[in-house]
Amino acid sequence: MRSLTPYVCASPANAYMDGGQYADAVREYGKLLRIRRHDFTSTYNLAFSYQQQGFYAEAIEAYKQALQLAKKPDDTKDTFINLANCYARTRRYKESLAVYAAALRYFPGDPTLLHNMDVVRRLSGSGDR
Repeated sequence: MRSLTPYVCASPANAYMDGGQYADAVREYGKLLRIRRHDFTSTYNLAFSYQQQGFYAEAIEAYKQALQLAKKPDDTKDTFINLANCYARTRRYKESLAVYAAALRYFPGDPTLLHNMDVVRRLSGSGDR
């Protein structure tokens, strides 16, 4: 599910994303980011649009960039989760678990993070905690 992260105003990118037209959203967020390279929301939404299309390598890079741009802890939780999910989708379970571990440093004991981490452990065949 998409995060309720604030939108960048006056952009057709948001309408494309909300309408499930992710390829068009990617194009428009790319345009926005050429103007505002350090915009967290556009970077996050670009990553989400890549993820929805199954372009996990591109989504991973964009989510990593979004984490660097995040100014508030609230921005990072969904970003961590989506980044870890992209790693898991590409069977990069160690990286996924490392992202969840990093997220737990900011959100200790978070039930969603702990649950998702357990799912990735099961997928990887590692029941270790």
